[in-house]
Order: sequence, then structure tokens, then C-alpha cells
Amino acid sequence: MNPSEVVGSTQLDSEDLNKSDSSENVLDAEKKPNPTYTVEDAVEAAGFGRFQLKLFILCGAISAADAMEMLLLSVLGPALRCYWLLSSGQVAAITTVVFAGFLFGAPLWGFIADRFGRWPTLLIVLSMITYFGIITSCAPTYIWVIILRLLVGFAIGGGNSRLVFLNEFRKFPITDGYTIIFLCLTNVQFYLTCILSTLY
Repeated sequence: MNPSEVVGSTQLDSEDLNKSDSSENVLDAEKKPNPTYTVEDAVEAAGFGRFQLKLFILCGAISAADAMEMLLLSVLGPALRCYWLLSSGQVAAITTVVFAGFLFGAPLWGFIADRFGRWPTLLIVLSMITYFGIITSCAPTYIWVIILRLLVGFAIGGGNSRLVFLNEFRKFPITDGYTIIFLCLTNVQFYLTCILSTLY
């Protein structure tokens, strides 16, 4: 065999080895998944801190506003009955329209929260509850009370996003206990509203 042939065959063998090594490296790279860092991983790494505590207080305030608006009906109905000499059906209608607004508002606000974000939705909902709640106190006639209470109920339907919003920023192992504490504090707000109504 010629020396040039030996050199040529050696070069071919080395090229084949390089190609096989590079193909193995490509296969290994394809087998190994790329490291990713998801939002869930970030929440897990963040743990429970001041941000979650502030969020808990904020969502608790939203829950308190919802609870007081709902329980306000038990005080508003008898007061308006004496002031405007309303019938039992008219007093019942004040409560009915709030839950009717809630019925139509909840699915719509849920869609809006999923589409555009829960935080902007909660800001809009809180603004509506505050605005229509204050305007209700200035309502000149019974019809205006019905309309404004309907709009308040419609806005309250979007307040349920607060619990989902709260759960999105918590570690999974403490989610259940955290939710139970939040719901217990919501019940305390109901009792507080009842106590405040006795002062009226």
C-alpha cells in the first residue's frame, strides 16, 4: 500500500470519527430538555412574604366591601319601607335585583378577568361598587334605588376574582390553609356588618 493511500485513509477515518462524535453530541443535546423557569417556579421560590401579606389585606378589604354591600340590604329594606311606605313586594325587590345583577355579572366578569387580567378587573369592580353604592344613598325615588342596586349586584359578581387572584401568588402547600383563614376572616366581616347595623 502506498504511503499516500495510508495517509488518505487515515484522514477519512478521522473525519468519520469527528462526524460520529458530532452526531452523538447532537443526539445528546436533543435528549436533554432545555432548562426552563416557569411562573410557578418563581412563586415557589418567592415563598410567603410582605407582598403576599399586602395582597391578603387588599383582597380582604375587597371581601369586606362585598360583604357589607350584601348585608346592607337587611338594613336598607326596612328603612326604606318606613320612609317611602313600601309594600313587602317592593322591599323584597330591592334584595332580588342585587342577586339578579350578581347572576348576570359573575360570568361576564369572569370572562373579562381571564381575558384582560384579574387586577384590572378588580379595580373596575371596586370602582363600580364604590360609585353605585354612594349614589344609592342619594337616590331620590324607589325606581332609582332598584336600578342602582342592580348595578351594585352586577359589580359584586366580579368580586369573586379576588380569591383566584390571591391563590396565584402563593406556594401550593400552604394554599388550602391560607384559603381557609381568608374565608374565616370573611365571615368575621359579616358579623362586623351586623354589629354596625345595630348602631343604626
